Order: sequence, then structure tokens, then C-alpha cells
Amino acid sequence: MAKGSPTIGQLIKRIHSNEIAPAYSLFGNESFLQDFFIQELATYFLGDSGIKKHISLDDDKQDQLLADLSAFSLFSDRELIVVRQIKKLTVNARKELVDYLNNSNAETCLVLIAEDYDDRNALQKLLKSNTISVDVRVPFPSKMKEWVSFIVKSKKYNINDGTISNLIDLYGDSIAHVVNEIEKITLMVGTETEIDDSIIESQLSAGREYHVWQLQDAVGNKDLEKSITIAKSLIENGTGIPQLVINFTNLFQQLLWYSMGVRQSTGYTGLNKIISGNLNKYSRNFDQQEIEDTLLVLRKSDMLTKSTALSPLALIEPVIINICEGIYV
Repeated sequence: MAKGSPTIGQLIKRIHSNEIAPAYSLFGNESFLQDFFIQELATYFLGDSGIKKHISLDDDKQDQLLADLSAFSLFSDRELIVVRQIKKLTVNARKELVDYLNNSNAETCLVLIAEDYDDRNALQKLLKSNTISVDVRVPFPSKMKEWVSFIVKSKKYNINDGTISNLIDLYGDSIAHVVNEIEKITLMVGTETEIDDSIIESQLSAGREYHVWQLQDAVGNKDLEKSITIAKSLIENGTGIPQLVINFTNLFQQLLWYSMGVRQSTGYTGLNKIISGNLNKYSRNFDQQEIEDTLLVLRKSDMLTKSTALSPLALIEPVIINICEGIYV
């Protein structure tokens, strides 16, 4: 079996040329890339007559997977078997899987998915040695545009290069988010119209929708006017004060670590890639004392939400003013 770790883009080009391996292992939690890769496989491997089967080792017994792999019919249709939670496979079942991979069925294509990427993991090492491994982690910001451009081209959307960059700035917490926004705009203006910055601005102005990360960014930049505008919009569209307080707390907790010289946090931070990438910039706007004072203000605000009848905006607006203006009481 072919080994190595080509990029997902290279693999898709091979799939389009009908160079399809008997088994792939996908490591990472970017669901859009997972689905995109699986859909390309389904189109080129199954055609109109094959069968796509989904198995989750969270819900389905591993015996079902092993039985499906051992079943063989001379006249059966092609099968694409997608297996999630593959790391739940037992040691004995792993041996059976490797036995199958060494003598795979040409009419079956196997996709094994692990949501986390860990080169130290024994099963990941095993699968990398016996399948084509595919990195489907959320791309680094430098690779985000390359991926969005690739998908836009494959879907034949009419959008210029500079506008793609601007959309990534707005929605670049994941590939799915950027592509979904492009799809929504394409539906509104039609596939023949080139999407440029003027169309993006008109769509945003017509039904301005913000995301919590954009409020984090505005506050991190101490942009008071923009922060209030976004907060009002979020509240009007159903975002609760507890969610805003939690997201502010996530931001300033990471800034506190940053100010203390910890440049890389482990585990869940509550920040998307855009905000995480801007921590250095935000840190120049707040000294350590301001960050600690902000966390104290946020704690008081959290307690106040549980004991007051004030409107949401009346609760959060003073907090934003305190943070952006450096006034802590």
C-alpha cells in the first residue's frame, strides 16, 4: 500500500484522476475538510451506483466494522465506509484492521477519522504506516486563503481574490464559516455576478450580523464605538449577557497569561484563531494591572446578571466603557 502524507489538495487531484487508495486516515477536527474530502471520494469512487456507509465507534460496535470488512461478494457494489471515533478501537480489533489493510478489498474504500491529531498516539502511528494519512486540522491562517480559494474555484463561484482575503478577516475562524458566507451571498446576487468588496459591504449593511469574536476584537483594540455597536447588535439578535461575559473573560484570561510571559496556552481557550493570533497586538493596549482589573469587573458583572432587573444593554455597556476607557470602579 502507498504510504506517506501528501496534502489533502494533492490527494483530491489524485482522486479526480481515479488514483484512489483502499484506505485513508483523517486526523483533525475541521469538519468542513472532512466532509469535502469524503464527498470527493464518494463522487469519484462510488459514482451513481455505490453505497456509502457511516459507522461511529461511539455508537456502533466495532464488530459491525470488522464484519463489513470481512464480507465479500463477487457481485457487490462498491462501498465507501466512513468510520468515526476510530481511536476507540480495541487492541485486538486494531490487529484485525491491519490484517484487512494488508489484504484489502478493491471494491471497498475505507475512511478512518480521528478528531484529534497526535503524532505520539500509538493508533495514529499504526494507521499512518498502513493507510494514506490526511491532515484535516483547522488550517493555519497562512493556509486559510489557499484552501478557501481552492474550494471557491471547485464550486465555480465568481469572487475576486482581494474579497476572499477580506471575508477571511471577517469570518476566518473556520473554512466552513467563510465558505458558508460566500454561498449565502452567491444565492443573493446570483452566480453570474462577480462578488467584490462593494457587494460584501452592501450585504453587511442590509442585514448587519456580528459574531462574538468580532466584539472580542473590538474590545481588544479598545475601540469603544465599534464595541458598543457590535454589543447592541448581538443583544438584539439574541446573544445573552452571560455569553458575552464568558467570552470577555476568556479573552482577558489569555491576555493575563500572555502578560506573564506564557505565549502558548494548552487546552481549550475559548478563542478562535483570529483572536488568538492577535493577542500580541491586544496585549500592547493593556498592562497587567488593567487586565486584572478587567477580570474583576467581569466577575462583578456576572454576579450582577443574577441579581438585577436591568436591561442587557444597561448591564454590558458600562463594562465595555470601563475596559475601553481604562476606568475601573
